[in-house]
Amino acid sequence: MRTLQPLLFIPSDESAAPVAAFGEALWRALGEAMRWWRAQLDRDVFQTLPLSEVVGRKAAASYFDGTQEKVAAELRAIWPLGRDGITYVCYGLWGEGPYQAAGNVIGANGDYLVVQSSSSLLVFVEGSFPGYAASEPWNSRAAQTGALAHELGHTLGLPHTEDVEPGRGGESVMQEWWRFPRTALTDRERRSVRATLGTRR
Repeated sequence: MRTLQPLLFIPSDESAAPVAAFGEALWRALGEAMRWWRAQLDRDVFQTLPLSEVVGRKAAASYFDGTQEKVAAELRAIWPLGRDGITYVCYGLWGEGPYQAAGNVIGANGDYLVVQSSSSLLVFVEGSFPGYAASEPWNSRAAQTGALAHELGHTLGLPHTEDVEPGRGGESVMQEWWRFPRTALTDRERRSVRATLGTRR
């Protein structure tokens, strides 16, 4: 079983953000994602530590590029990130900036770090992201919970389904995460995760 450490990463200029509401919403979404994984594998896959808050050293805009590397560097000043067997699930209160910065990577980094943006937290709280049509496939609480479940799959070693099983992406959260919870895993993905869980921690 993998241990998760959920985090809210609060840049230095975001002290007025609704941290309590975001934390509660993230906790609920994480629970749903964990239950989904348990149903897929017929076993507990994840357990979680209590939610923590981290105050960043810089303003939100400073995290718009090189996001994962900057977050990892700050978390390593607190925890032995990547060496303690814990997967850190970090949602940063920096808006959409990291998604829009050219060449920036945001998502999963190996089996030890998931980085997402506060737009997902807002959807967890409000049900959709203001200013975008509710018909957008990603713009629902269920879809953003699916994005979290998808990133957790990457921490278990799963690639995008179409990269290894062309034509089967519609079956899996590792491709069509926005269909959550009405999606599953392929048989190959289930075997892969069971093998991973059977040989590590």
